[in-house]
Amino acid sequence: MPHQNINRKKLILLVVLFIILLSALRLGWLAVFHNDVDGQPLISEGELDLRDWDGLSSETIDLDGEWSFLPGKLATSGQTETRGHFNLVNVPGDWNDRKSNGSLDYYGTYTLRIIVEENDEDVFSLVVPSVRNASQLYVNGRLIDKSGQVSESESQYFAKNIPYTASFTADEDGVIEIMLQVANYIDPSEGGIARSIKFGESSQVRSENLISYSMQLIVMVAFLIYATFAIGLFFVNERNGTFINASFLILCAIVTHSLGSDEKLLTYWFQLDYEWNIRVANLASTGMIFSLGMIVKGLFGSLRK
Repeated sequence: MPHQNINRKKLILLVVLFIILLSALRLGWLAVFHNDVDGQPLISEGELDLRDWDGLSSETIDLDGEWSFLPGKLATSGQTETRGHFNLVNVPGDWNDRKSNGSLDYYGTYTLRIIVEENDEDVFSLVVPSVRNASQLYVNGRLIDKSGQVSESESQYFAKNIPYTASFTADEDGVIEIMLQVANYIDPSEGGIARSIKFGESSQVRSENLISYSMQLIVMVAFLIYATFAIGLFFVNERNGTFINASFLILCAIVTHSLGSDEKLLTYWFQLDYEWNIRVANLASTGMIFSLGMIVKGLFGSLRK
């Protein structure tokens, strides 16, 4: 009985420390990457004017607000013949209320016009974390980057939703015309820009990306240390299966976090297609629920003894 009490105390301590670690990392993440939107310019009617804002050299800006959206069309620039067909939509968000001839739209184009000082030679960058489920980024009429393959034909469409960072300069008039083509033939009611797109000077964006990537690696390493520690407790505590369940819970948390965070680190190391990405994430989430249930069952079982 004393030995079982020690095992139970170790397990409870492991779970409590795991929860504390998760909470601390989450709070640290919010503290580092929280943008003060109160002092930032607002996007209105598909335009963002940064000429009178001095914060661009010291911080990035979330491009949240009122973008223009052209449903059922793939545009590369704001041609005059298409300007009258743009709707205003909130970003981030989906297009589930956008219809074309009574049916769902499978593709469309988001557009945003950013204005900086004329003859500004600074290099700017965009971070596109998540667009469901394929996107192509055009800046001033030029294809800069993409994730997956956007197409007006489902046979030529290829789903892929991984983050990317693109760099560019403004034109001589200080205009940056962003055209983000998007497509979703898998679940068109949920298509669109799912997370905030970041914009800023390239050096500032790279710095934030490096910090974010490093923090994600720290989280993964911390989780792996805890999983290894739990396995070690299994071997020194009479093969108590609850410690294996705790280790499995942590490993599933690593996979879920690495596929669901803004960086999606596992997509850099393992080239999974979109469907396998979803399957692995769902399996990891199911594994977390199962292992957590087994841990609770083991704790209550030991308490009744």
